[in-house]
Order: sequence, then C-alpha cells, then structure tokens
Amino acid sequence: MHNSHHTKVRSAVAALMAALVAVGSQVSTAQVQTGEMKPMAIVAAANYDQLLADIDYLGQFGGQVNAGQQMNNMLLLFTQNKGLQGLDKTKSWGAVVQTDGFQFVPVVCLPVTDLKSLLELAGMFQMATSDVGDGITEIEIPNQSLYVKQVGNWAFLAQEPELLANTPENPGAMFDALTADYDVAARIMLQNLPEMYRSIAVEQIRAGAEQGLTQMEGESDEAFAARRDMTEANIEQIAQMINEIDELAIGFSADAENGGAYLDFLYSGLPNTQLAESIKVYESAQTQFAACMGDEAAIRFNISVNSPPELVSQYKDQIKSQMDSARQQVMNAIDQEVELPTEDAKQTVKDAANDLLDALEATAMSGRMDMAGHVDLSGNSLSLVAGGFAKDSSKIESAVKKIVSLVEEDPNFPGVNWNAASHGGTTIHTMAIPVPADETEARDLLGDQLDVAVAMGDDVVYVAVGTGYMDNLKKAIDRSGAATKVQPMQLSIALTPIMQMAAQAEPNPVVDSIVDALVTKSAGQDHLNMSAQAVDNKLRFRIELEEGVLNAFGAAAMSARMQGAGAGF
Repeated sequence: MHNSHHTKVRSAVAALMAALVAVGSQVSTAQVQTGEMKPMAIVAAANYDQLLADIDYLGQFGGQVNAGQQMNNMLLLFTQNKGLQGLDKTKSWGAVVQTDGFQFVPVVCLPVTDLKSLLELAGMFQMATSDVGDGITEIEIPNQSLYVKQVGNWAFLAQEPELLANTPENPGAMFDALTADYDVAARIMLQNLPEMYRSIAVEQIRAGAEQGLTQMEGESDEAFAARRDMTEANIEQIAQMINEIDELAIGFSADAENGGAYLDFLYSGLPNTQLAESIKVYESAQTQFAACMGDEAAIRFNISVNSPPELVSQYKDQIKSQMDSARQQVMNAIDQEVELPTEDAKQTVKDAANDLLDALEATAMSGRMDMAGHVDLSGNSLSLVAGGFAKDSSKIESAVKKIVSLVEEDPNFPGVNWNAASHGGTTIHTMAIPVPADETEARDLLGDQLDVAVAMGDDVVYVAVGTGYMDNLKKAIDRSGAATKVQPMQLSIALTPIMQMAAQAEPNPVVDSIVDALVTKSAGQDHLNMSAQAVDNKLRFRIELEEGVLNAFGAAAMSARMQGAGAGF
C-alpha cells in the first residue's frame, strides 16, 4: 500500500511540474494582478563563502584540490581583482516565485552591501546599465534585459520591471530556513498554487493516460477492462494527492564536518487528510525482524510500516481494486507469454499466482508491512538472511509447492526436502542447488552447491541462503519477535566488500582504483544509505553518500579519464 502511495506522490509532483511549465509559458508577466502575493516556490543557496568551502570539499574527491578557491581566483582575475564586490557573502540568497492566485511572479533575491559596486561588474562584461525610474535599473544582456531594484539590504532581479512592484518581504528568513540544513534547496508550497493549475495537472494526467489506454494485441476484454479501471483509479488517487500535499522540498548538502553528502526529498500533507495521517504512521516504526538485518553486512535493509485499522479502512477499496486489476493482468500475461506443455500446467501456474496474490492482498489489508534482511560477503563467501510478516503464509507455501510440482520430474532438478526441520514454530524446507564445475568464480563464492532454506510459520516467512544457512536461519528465528524501533525504510550498502568481490571476479583498472580508494581512504565510511522517516510532520527520503563513496566515485572518474586519455595515443 505504501509503495503505491509514494508512486502516486511522484506522479503528482511530475504532473504539477508539467502543468506549471505548460501554462506558465502562456501567462503574461507584464500584467501583474494586485491581489495578495503569496510565496509559491523558494529556491535557496547557502552564502557565497559556504558554497566555496563546499566546492573545496567536494572537488578534492575528483582530484581538484581547492576547487572553490580556484573559482574565486578566476573570478578575481576576470574582474580586475574586484570579485563580487557589493555582494553580502555571509548571507543566503536565492529566488522566490510568488502568486496572486492568477499567475506566477519569479524574482531573484541577492543580499547586498553596495548595489552600485555590484552593478559596476556588469560593465566589465560589456553589459550596459541604465536607470528606468522608480529605483529600477535595467541591465542589457544579449537578446534580453534584466531589471534590478534595491529594497533594504536586498537586490531583486526580474525579467520585467512590473514584476518588481511587489517584492518578497524578508526573503532572508525564507532562505535561512532552507540553508540551515542544505547547501542548495527548493521548497514548493502547493497550498498557494492556484486551483486552476491543480485542475490542469489532473487533466493532463487524464489526457495522457487515455492516449495510451488502448487494448493491446492478445489482451483479453476482461484484462483490458481491469487495466482501464485501475488506470482511472490511479488518476483519482493522484488527483487526491495533488489536493492533499501541503509542501514539497528537495535539498542537497555537502557535509564536510561529518564526511559525505546527502540529498533529501520531503513532503507533507494538509492537516486532517489521508496523506497527513499516512505520514504519521512513519513516526513510530518498529520491526520484529531486526535480527535479520545483520550488524556489519555488505547490504542491510528493512521496510517496517504498521498502519492503524482506521487508516487501512480508508484505503481498503483502493487496495481491493488494485489487486483485482493486478490479478486479471497476471492471468492474461500467463495466457499470452508463458509457454507450458499443457493446459493443466498453465492452470497450475495460474493457481500458484492466485495463491501469492491472495497472500499479498491479505498482507496489504492488514496494514502491516514488516520485512528485513542482509547479505554478508565476509570471508570470501556469500550468505543471505531475510524475514518478514506474511498474512496467510500458508498461501505462499501452497504456491511454492504448485510451482515445484511442475519441475520435480525433471532429472536436472535437485529437488526440495520438504519439512526438513522445524524450529521456533516454523517448518523448514531446504534445497541444495549444484554449482556447475566450470563456474569457477561462482564456486569460489558459493562452494560446490548453493544451500537454500525457507522457514514458514503462521504469519512469518524466513529465507536463508549460502554459507552457514541453517545456523543463520535458526539464529534469526530465535532472535526475532520482540519489537525494535527502526527507521521505517532503510537500505545500507557497503561498497568495499562488493567492489573487492567485483575486482576478484573481473579485474580492471577502474574497479581496482575504486577498491584502492575505499581501502586506503574510507576508514569504514564506505556506505551508500537510503532511508525514509517522518521528520517534523514531513516524510523525508534521504540518499546519503559517506566519504568513502565520494572517494570511490572520484577515483572511478579519474581512472576513466586516464584510460580515455591513454586510448587517444
């Protein structure tokens, strides 16, 4: 339910941006209304000195030491040692898009100590300036003009002088609110977006969906009807999201103090809406499968969201509609794309698919999503452990047995050891998959066979693969059950063991340079982390690159450049 929910948010944002571009090009910026101006979008950047420091920090990973200072020196060179004179380099700056309910009014806002000195730089770049009255100066640049007006300690720039009639009040406060956490950020207040643009966005979505909604070759009438119904339901959900989103924000920051960088995407819902209630669910995430996450594994993940019954009831019809449509489309795909020797075999696959979809629907209707796991690559071997909640897990077991029944007569199929063991209220099934003798790299990692174990209980499923699989499985079962507070969604990938394995499998200069950078420079800070959590009534998705990852990217780029330069000789 929640993955679909986030997809709807992304679709809603994309539709709004498309609508703004399409309609904004038709709005006459010369006819500014006199209604109350409200900020609709803010783009902010940290102060000049901070940006140079961050460029210095990031540049070193690509071999550009003191890159920020070099940029500043170049600017001094082109401006006869004046630099950005007149600009207040200690304050954040940016742009504000205001709306009066009819149109958008974009204005760039620069903090200044001496606007006259700053404008002198225009002449040094062959741009003429002239006073056009009302305290407004025109700057002539190739093919167009810009207009600037000073109010207090701020210089406001726009493409038309009329746009400077209602400049934003206290833009510094708006910028500081963003640059407190980010070097560069943008914030969109959708509650201030004129209603007509919301309607345009929804209509664009509907028109685009209808253009692509034609019955495909081989698609049954039932499958087409189900797909059409799901498309219409998705449009309605996106329309709902557009009307319920309060604010959107995106921000990037280089974190020299802690080492690394991160990119955030945030959104919030209007009070007393389904979206706002959905975000609250992420404030107190817990998992019963923390033991499956491992401590120092190469890959660790969990998805843990528990929605209250009253929220699930609001989405119940949507879930049912989506599952019905998905079921019909799966059946149609099996009919059209799956080649099986008999109709009985095809029916068996359909029955197995229905069992899996039954389990998925039951789990979605419960409002609980809880799974966790890890992949360990230590000791030149591979092991995987994962566990999760599954409402009506017997359906999953039934589906597996039906699929196995289709291949168990094949002499090359290794077979499944059903009910091989029981542990902690689960029944364990095992399988040993031979690794071909000529697959030397796979054998180095897995041995002569890949061991797999699946444990199923009343509402849980565990999977263990690879080295120590049975011990790992039993430990995970024994240590699971107690609720542990976690981030609702997270994925952590340690690059060092993964890249070391890649280097062993197929050595090449780029991979070798990455491994060297990770081993010599990362000091364990080699993780790429992705997470989602509720922060200040907003849902925040974060992509974080630790310093070792930045070193790895830089090493890869430099190695690739060197190879490219060498290829030219």
